[in-house]
Amino acid sequence: MVKFIRWHQLQPALQWSLTSHHGRVVAVGLISGLVYWHTYLSFFIADIWKGQSQVVLNMGFLYLGCQMLWAHRKDLSSITVLGDDRMIGHTLILAAALWLPFSRSSISLQALLWMLILIGIAWSTFTPAIFGRFPLACLLILAGFYPDWIWLSSEMFQAIMGPYQLENAMAWVSSHLLTAMGQTVEAQARFLNLPAGSVEVAPGCSGYDMAFVLAGVSLVWGLFDQQHWSRIALVSTMGVAIALILNIPRILLMTFAAVYWGEDAFNFWHGAWGGQIFAGIMFTAYYYGAMAVFNPSPNQALDQ
Repeated sequence: MVKFIRWHQLQPALQWSLTSHHGRVVAVGLISGLVYWHTYLSFFIADIWKGQSQVVLNMGFLYLGCQMLWAHRKDLSSITVLGDDRMIGHTLILAAALWLPFSRSSISLQALLWMLILIGIAWSTFTPAIFGRFPLACLLILAGFYPDWIWLSSEMFQAIMGPYQLENAMAWVSSHLLTAMGQTVEAQARFLNLPAGSVEVAPGCSGYDMAFVLAGVSLVWGLFDQQHWSRIALVSTMGVAIALILNIPRILLMTFAAVYWGEDAFNFWHGAWGGQIFAGIMFTAYYYGAMAVFNPSPNQALDQ
């Protein structure tokens, strides 16, 4: 159950931040972090407005990480911090806090500096031992504060596999299905060429975004439900497969809409309403598949 913090509970923390040297340094870091919080929240407001769902991953990461640390709050409060650890942590906080207001042009740089502030706060408050004792919780919290994991992972994927490999594969599979449906079509890289026109399978239409979201949702769901890592990996793989397989009918539909049905039909299926329809179908298929793995029926459980 959520418990709201009352003023008399918050007052000691405010007094500590003003009366102790460590509290003042932490306060400087947190106040400087407001620059990034504005960027962070603005990004997700725009993301939600466009119908994106990766904010679910970030909120899930933050909740799980904070929950893990909160469960050990008594152990953390009893840690004795050495002077060297406090000095190193303060250096990280102040260096990142001074740089952060001048990094408005890059979201990734702002996120990195905010992470350094958090690392400095943890280092100077709980010593670096916190990263060794609670590595998963620390990683989840830091991951939760990076807003665009889809973009970052996509850049890494393209750096390893080469540009447009997934888009080319989607166009190639779609061309064979269109041919089987009696259409005259030729796939050239990520383009589908039909007699009446051509359609590009752009990076946003490759299915990668939703595949990443479903893999992340599987991780959050599995950790929250305390599932075994093998089941989390299985559901993640299933989510990626569902996203990529169901993306192919979407490409076929938008190809027909773009080439034969007119601009209005294409804008509908390519826009927010069409995207939500496909997302609803995809999440429904994923949900029932994930439930079958995470919460098997009594008969399945006995067989295992």
